[in-house]
Amino acid sequence: MQQVLGECAKDGRYIICFTGAAIIRLISVLFSNFLLLWITSFVDEGLIGENQSKGLYQKIMLASTIGTVVLLPIFGHLGDKVPSTLLVPVAFALRGLCGYSFLWLTDPQSVLAITMCVLLIIFSVIEAISVEVLFFKNVPSEIRGTMMGVFAFFGLFGALTFTLVGGQMFDRIDRSAPFIFLAIMDSFLVLLAITMTALGRFKSN
Repeated sequence: MQQVLGECAKDGRYIICFTGAAIIRLISVLFSNFLLLWITSFVDEGLIGENQSKGLYQKIMLASTIGTVVLLPIFGHLGDKVPSTLLVPVAFALRGLCGYSFLWLTDPQSVLAITMCVLLIIFSVIEAISVEVLFFKNVPSEIRGTMMGVFAFFGLFGALTFTLVGGQMFDRIDRSAPFIFLAIMDSFLVLLAITMTALGRFKSN
């Protein structure tokens, strides 16, 4: 563990990777729980029927899956060709913008709402690729197992934290709160990447 801390102290890329791991692992929680909750919350307001809400969720997941499969080779190519100092903050900024858009989405069946939901999922995949490419390209071979364990730990920690905090925010604040919280986390990583780049601690791989 001391070696991991030493690598983080020397190279800001690992700080970004571990922070990013905590954020990108929220994907499964976000889409399996909070997106469905967000859609079904409109049932009580009479804006959508219960069966319609389930059908809409399935359509969004199908569209995002098809979009991701089609675009996945492009994302992978970008991970190889685009500098991480650009790819990582752009990926998180794009997903963050989608998260903030939930503040203004009032009809889950609108074209805007469906588009934002689909883009949220697609940009989440870009985020994951950008962080994982950065990590696996630069992980030191001498402590690869330890570094991967820490990377996985931060991912699980992020998913658990988001499940607890997001649930409380959904119940006590607003149905869009988990998405705004996620967007704030994305914004934090963008600022972290920019700061590390400015300090010379985040360099292109």
